[in-house]
Amino acid sequence: MLLGTPGYAQQVDTLFSNSLFYNKLYDDGAVVNRAFIDSLIQTAETGTGDAKIKALHTLLNGYYFSNPELSRDLASQSLALARAQGSDSLVAFSLHYLGLAYIYLGQHRLSVDTYSKALRTPYANLHPDFKSWVSLNMANSNFSLGNYDEAAQLYYQAAALNDSIQNRAFSAKVYENLGTLFLETGNLDESLNHYKSALTRLDAEKDKRILADIYSNLAVLEIKRGNINIARNHVDVALKMAFALKDSSKITEIYLAHGNALFDHGDYQTAFYQFKIGLGYCDSRKYVILYDVFLHGLGKTCLYLGQVKKAEGYLSEALAGLEAQNATAELYDLELSLSRLYARTGDWVQFNRHLEKSEYYKTAALEAQELATIHELKLLYETEQKDHQLEAQQVRIVNQQRQIILVLLAAILFLGGFIITLVLRRRLKEANRILYQKNLDMTQRWKQLQHFYLTRDSHVDKIDETPLFIKIARMMTNEKLYTNPELTIDSVAKSVQSNTKYVSQAIHENAEMNFSSYINIFRIEEAKQLLNAHEGRHWSMDAIAEHCGFNNPTSFYQAFKKNTGMTPAAFKKSTISE
Repeated sequence: MLLGTPGYAQQVDTLFSNSLFYNKLYDDGAVVNRAFIDSLIQTAETGTGDAKIKALHTLLNGYYFSNPELSRDLASQSLALARAQGSDSLVAFSLHYLGLAYIYLGQHRLSVDTYSKALRTPYANLHPDFKSWVSLNMANSNFSLGNYDEAAQLYYQAAALNDSIQNRAFSAKVYENLGTLFLETGNLDESLNHYKSALTRLDAEKDKRILADIYSNLAVLEIKRGNINIARNHVDVALKMAFALKDSSKITEIYLAHGNALFDHGDYQTAFYQFKIGLGYCDSRKYVILYDVFLHGLGKTCLYLGQVKKAEGYLSEALAGLEAQNATAELYDLELSLSRLYARTGDWVQFNRHLEKSEYYKTAALEAQELATIHELKLLYETEQKDHQLEAQQVRIVNQQRQIILVLLAAILFLGGFIITLVLRRRLKEANRILYQKNLDMTQRWKQLQHFYLTRDSHVDKIDETPLFIKIARMMTNEKLYTNPELTIDSVAKSVQSNTKYVSQAIHENAEMNFSSYINIFRIEEAKQLLNAHEGRHWSMDAIAEHCGFNNPTSFYQAFKKNTGMTPAAFKKSTISE
């Protein structure tokens, strides 16, 4: 069976009936019913030539939302058939559909590679409408990959093609994407110009969905520029369009975008109301993760408004929901918000726990992204390998020259080794970059924590009333006692007018480590700051070790590697590469 299992036609009927996607093969008014689907499957399984390929194209269009893997497989099958019979137009459309399937699968490198092949077909050069579709989708994939220059160039190409054939609605969509690209990269003036270009090409009655997106983005743009009243007017227009469409997902999307923009702008009270209203339109059964994202928004705004108890309630509820859904990407920010909350309350055990979980989710997300990238590169290599094998087979059929085949196979093996080497080098470089950035983040949090201890209880006039651990932290930070290689717990106890037992206990209860580890933390942070500073790059490692209070270079290397996961030399090299 073409679709894998007996009785699949009955499942297809439901999928097609609920699908929002219709291509122009349905423009003849054909009713999507079981008989129609059965006839498509019959043609796709037993037909030949153009009829078989077009049946595959009709089928795959119904699966982008519900089963993009199946769309990909059907597009691959149609591409092989189109190439076999030498139909340039069907090859072009098969590549287009295959690239779209990769977009829905989130495999944007494969999408870019596939669309680049579609653009090279003679059919694309002869049909500006087709070329504009391909350029737009290829630009979207480049945008998702962070290739902003390539994306902008392709968007401009698509816009020019659509303007030339007076396809105003499609052209407006391209200019909207350009506006979003420049909004993402911080070029607000260019973003505004492109959104205005999109608006001049739209019809208020026909294009409500695109208009809702544009005005929502314009509101975010004006908030970034500090024009709150203008932003409010844009939000009203966006919501008017969304309500006219009766689209609850679009309504909640607008409230969420507006609330986040206001939060970033520092208008926490207004942001709270936007999150609160948006939550009312968000069906917790239909949009489970989005509902918890709104709760997170309410929690973080309450925290910045000083309503700590309310913030804890919202954030705890959001945490339970997101953990149940295993929403790793959202859990990173949520755990960070919870760590800030417990820092406010002085619960340092909970602060450390949520901070560590935040780092865990951040690392897990990076690792998942890295694995997905490696998998995609592997698929890309396998695709290129199959293309090379096909070319080699065609050459062999034409001239039967085995030497050409051997050269091509050698080239494939060389390419494979090069790609594998490149991937491994990139993985190693990325791992070092992540570790270096993590160390910088830890250094920043260390500074913030020391600042807290320096400023906490500053209103107390008598030093005797200051908690012992804060006395120790202030003494370390202000007087840099740790730079003395002969520093002992006894000398610290005398400096804070206490005894060694209480000093050890204070450090253990507040920092959860012994005295030696605690002192080494200060020394390592001093070393990291020196290694990261421009003038420190010219120091020898022995000089840095002595400056930071280590007795010898060996103990410096051991302590640095234990606390950072890197050697001092590797950390210094990362600062230079940065």
